[in-house]
Amino acid sequence: MSARHNKYRLLKKAKSTLGQIMILALCISGQVNAETEKKAVNFSRGFMNFYDSGLDLSQFDGVDKIQPGDYKLEVFSNLRKLGTWPISFIPANNTQGVNACMTPEMIIRFDVDTSKLPENWKTGRCLILETLIPGATVTYNQDDERLDVTVPQAMLLNTPEGYISPELWDDGEPTLMASYALSGSSTRNRELGETSNYLFGNLQTAMTLGAWRFVTYDTLNLGNDIEDEGGRSSAGICQPGNCGLAI
Repeated sequence: MSARHNKYRLLKKAKSTLGQIMILALCISGQVNAETEKKAVNFSRGFMNFYDSGLDLSQFDGVDKIQPGDYKLEVFSNLRKLGTWPISFIPANNTQGVNACMTPEMIIRFDVDTSKLPENWKTGRCLILETLIPGATVTYNQDDERLDVTVPQAMLLNTPEGYISPELWDDGEPTLMASYALSGSSTRNRELGETSNYLFGNLQTAMTLGAWRFVTYDTLNLGNDIEDEGGRSSAGICQPGNCGLAI
């Protein structure tokens, strides 16, 4: 009877200890989660009373707030990094207190299917993405100094990685380039007392003017026992667009 009673006491004590361990684990877990959660910052105004400056510090309260102005931020579109862009923020009545101004070029860089946008969407220089595209979001991340943009898949183009819209192609600087090659040979046959001379040359020129690219290729072939030959080919293309000229 005594052995059975001791066994019961040990079992009861083990259950009690296990329960205490589980409660302690839950408390520690809750404390860790509470510490990892980001808390709103409340700026202390106590020391400002001494100066009686009357400054309003409420703009510094809260989480991930950014003041209106111009910033350079890393921009991500649907988790795809696009680079570091200059972004302007204007005051707005929303949770972040600002709206990010988007230019038409930025909208195109997001691979948005612009054919689904209003006809005059390019007229503004400060486009609010959430207003222009229903369902789109723009979120400022203060810790990483980045701007996360999301656009619904239904509004995106199906383009390969690294694709750049022809609307963003740069015309470049006006240039004029030329390259040439010239080769020749002279062969003398002592037995026949004959000499054969050959000359070959080519000239390639290229000119860039605005969106146009002009290229010419000229050849010349001379020799004793061949007819003089020469040729020229010219081509011109313009971008962006499907125009071209070949002669």
